[in-house]
Amino acid sequence: MSGRVPRVVKARVGRPTIPANDTLPLTAEEMGLPELPELEVRAPAPAAAAPEGEEAEAVESEASEAALAAGDGQDAEEADEDAEEEEATVERKRGDDEPASFLAMYFRDMAELDVLRPEQEFETARNIEQMELDLWRTVVGFAPGTGWILDVVERELGKPLPEAKLHRAAAERARRKSSIQARSRFEKAGASVAVKLRLLDIDRIFIDAALAEIQRVGRATKGLPIEGSIPFSTSTKAFADYVRTVGVKALRLKAAKNEFVKANLRLVVSIARRFNHGRLPLADLIQEGNIGLMKGSSGTTTTAASVSRRTQVGGSGMRSAELWPTRAALSACPST
Repeated sequence: MSGRVPRVVKARVGRPTIPANDTLPLTAEEMGLPELPELEVRAPAPAAAAPEGEEAEAVESEASEAALAAGDGQDAEEADEDAEEEEATVERKRGDDEPASFLAMYFRDMAELDVLRPEQEFETARNIEQMELDLWRTVVGFAPGTGWILDVVERELGKPLPEAKLHRAAAERARRKSSIQARSRFEKAGASVAVKLRLLDIDRIFIDAALAEIQRVGRATKGLPIEGSIPFSTSTKAFADYVRTVGVKALRLKAAKNEFVKANLRLVVSIARRFNHGRLPLADLIQEGNIGLMKGSSGTTTTAASVSRRTQVGGSGMRSAELWPTRAALSACPST
């Protein structure tokens, strides 16, 4: 057997053989060997392989997201255009509905107001007339400030008032002499001036100027500074009472006129309907008529006596006298 290579068997050295009849292994101490350290071996976790179906789904989802992202711009633009069109439509509808809704609310509120009978109109007009005269008498009835308030009125009038000269003289005598006779002459002259000023003040320009000046100077009663020089003392109790009385009477007169105007709003609507030929909205006609009514309410009370005569013969004198400015205002409107 010349071609064979002899097999070499290496023997293991380090641990004695275990006898055949011994079933328990010997420890390292019994065999006289040092203990070998135990090594921890961790097996690598098997990599999870993605199935082919999930990879396909992921690719498809990415493609769909890309397609949606590409179409988002167009959808957003279309949505904005639709929103703008809807807003424009709503604004047009709102503009068309606003006059109707405004008139509906106006008619509903107006239905709650009572219409005055002719005798009630005359009584209300007479009360307003007396309240206006009383207000003018109070305004020019403060002796220390008579010249001051008459200067304001004449400045608005643009010329001197003959009755104002007599009233200034009576006020000066009342300041120097505290007699009953001097006070009586002063009050009589003040009543004459009040009647004259009320007849001249159709648009309430003079009384408004006087009230504004009294309110301005009346700030001094509260310790507030005022501009200009005043020819009398503003720290007296008489002046404080004067300012308070004028303010109370002015508010009462304004409230009475407002009630008088509201009692005739239905008549304005009926007159405005006669001028409604389709060329001007009814709401505008009613507004112009109400302006004429408010202007007429200031001048109507000057003819209370003639109104009484017309009412006695069966006519509606107050309505005719008060509402002619309403008809005039409506007639002056363009496109009527």
